[in-house]
Amino acid sequence: MVSLLVSLWLGAGCPTDDDDDVTAGDAASAGDDDSAGDDDAVGDDDSALGDDDSIAVAIDADGDLWTATAGDCDDEDPTVFPGAVETDCDGVDSDCDGSTDLVVPGAFATIQSAVDAAVDGDDVCIGPGTYEESVTVSGTSLRLIGVAGPEVTVVDAMGLDRVLSVQGGSVSAMGLTLTGGFAESGAGMWVSPGSVLLARNMRVRGNRASGVGGGIHVEGTATIEFAQVLDNLAGTRGGGIYLETSASISDTAIADNEASSGGGIFTFACAPSIRNSVIRGNVAFGGGGGLLSSMSGPHLTNVVITANRADHGGGLYCFDSSPSLYHTAVIGNVADSYGGGISLTQATYPSNPVLENVVLAHNYRCGVSEGGGTPTFRHTNIWPVFPEGIYCMDLPVGTDGNVSVDPEFLDISGEDPASWDLHLAASSPLIDAGDPADLDPDGSISDIGPFGGTYAGDWDLDGDGYPAWWQPGEYDFASYPALGWDCDDSDAAVYPGSGC
Repeated sequence: MVSLLVSLWLGAGCPTDDDDDVTAGDAASAGDDDSAGDDDAVGDDDSALGDDDSIAVAIDADGDLWTATAGDCDDEDPTVFPGAVETDCDGVDSDCDGSTDLVVPGAFATIQSAVDAAVDGDDVCIGPGTYEESVTVSGTSLRLIGVAGPEVTVVDAMGLDRVLSVQGGSVSAMGLTLTGGFAESGAGMWVSPGSVLLARNMRVRGNRASGVGGGIHVEGTATIEFAQVLDNLAGTRGGGIYLETSASISDTAIADNEASSGGGIFTFACAPSIRNSVIRGNVAFGGGGGLLSSMSGPHLTNVVITANRADHGGGLYCFDSSPSLYHTAVIGNVADSYGGGISLTQATYPSNPVLENVVLAHNYRCGVSEGGGTPTFRHTNIWPVFPEGIYCMDLPVGTDGNVSVDPEFLDISGEDPASWDLHLAASSPLIDAGDPADLDPDGSISDIGPFGGTYAGDWDLDGDGYPAWWQPGEYDFASYPALGWDCDDSDAAVYPGSGC
């Protein structure tokens, strides 16, 4: 028994050629616990190449190609990672930038209290309701979001102050109605110099300025899209919008506003872009019922200027200005004195507008009045050339594609031109009469007017994602819905698959 125990002890623990302390193969030699491949050498538990004590292997648990160590703030959700698209007001920091949602009402009783608590990158999420307050954003970059849309999310200043002031920083305002504002300028919304504003799906209505910009006054940088600027009043200039900088306006209706001059829009010393928009039913007691351009060069593309009224320049008044009009319709405007469609005036500089693929029709007291500059007409139609009135400019018919014909719109039966359907009838002579180098969405030569040319397929005033362009003639309810063409661009609830 003793000899057996000795033998077992010697085999298990005595220093031999293969044990841990003496020769090659033991714990101090190659291949053993202290050598290459073991716990303390290359490849072992204490080395830097994958053993038990090396750098941990980064794991991407949710498969979004981002790991927690690389900045993924939620490695269990593949939609959350640095640079992901941030979803509005869902309570999730999708892009891992640390920004949060400030909820009104909820954590904050008022919009202003949430704005005051916000830091750059935050979303102020505003629930349905009417908020009787004025809001000022000073130097913070944030988003103001009406989560249920402008129809049910209203900010009402109750005639006590301006509704929204953007004073520094970059602000995105979406899904809100701004009303009840009163101020010297920008009663609905004011964008100060150096500020940046994106206004999307907004309603600015029923505001009053004693000076300029009843609805909106922009001195900084602004992009306005899928918006409505309605029923605002300015004591002097710009009933709907007063611009002192080159803003961008698209898919927006500027309607039923009033001012001494520039009932719809007044541009001063700037060159804004206005596209796929309607300027209608505005009134100026002086010049520019729809738009007054003063020392400016606004660029209008696929715009309808209709049913506006002024003493002179019912649709558009150019004062020392040379705007550019492309695929624009100046239709059914009225001037009490002269220039029902367009009026030109020169005080210091000549007003030399450029009109290409434009239709001017049914304006009272001239399509274009002479007296202040020399317009350039290309592929433009004025009908009739000499309506009742004075100082009517002669159109060079027969040169540069200019014509004088009845445009034959789809429907002008109503007394109010604002209700007319300005799509072309199938028999219209303006079909394929535009610039041959400028194609319609179907690839044909462009039509003259607002539903022709490169951007004709972008019309989407109601913001439902379906364009209001279709081929000349009546809307075909059998085939056009499948093509995604909207039969009613004034109602977001009507679109292909729902009413069309």
